Amino acid sequence: MTVRRIKDAFNLLVALGVLLLGVFAFQMHLAVALILAMLTFAGLFFLLNPQGAQQVAEAEARLEVQASLADSAARVKRIVAAARQVRSAAVTQRLHAIAKLANDILAKLRADPHTLLSTATNLSAVLTQFQAILEQYQEIEAGRITADPARLQALKGTIETEVLPHMEDGLRDFAVRLDADDVAGLEVAIRLLTNTLKLEGLS
Repeated sequence: MTVRRIKDAFNLLVALGVLLLGVFAFQMHLAVALILAMLTFAGLFFLLNPQGAQQVAEAEARLEVQASLADSAARVKRIVAAARQVRSAAVTQRLHAIAKLANDILAKLRADPHTLLSTATNLSAVLTQFQAILEQYQEIEAGRITADPARLQALKGTIETEVLPHMEDGLRDFAVRLDADDVAGLEVAIRLLTNTLKLEGLS
């Protein structure tokens, strides 16, 4: 019998002992005793198998990365949908370019098993913020926002001439740094892009 199996057998026996003590000695409800037994087993497993605990943590981190990438992919699809609805051909073209850059980045992040959680979540946050601005743009264009027309027109112009170009340039810079495996540069690029999207009246 291997050391690992001995440890697992020990964990199981202790957990079973906790279950029996809880039910018969302390008159606990079976469900409560089962929970205590499972917690005991899990605690002993992580205590006696630190390497296994690390593997579990790494697996959870990978799942979080995949969840963030899936969220980003869904937001890119909404950007593409918005591109079909806006009236300006120039804005449509810019949105398609932004969506393509984002999809290319997502493909690279999915292909890399060592993608950092911070990179995936930061990209998701940027796309979330950009999507919110884009929705605001569509509301203005459709006339569904009641405010000073001059201010709305100025806001619409700011999105077209500043936010969209900055978003495209920021994603392009992000892609370059991703290819260069420049983690510090990625963080700076994301920070700059986030700050750009936090223009007054746009966040």
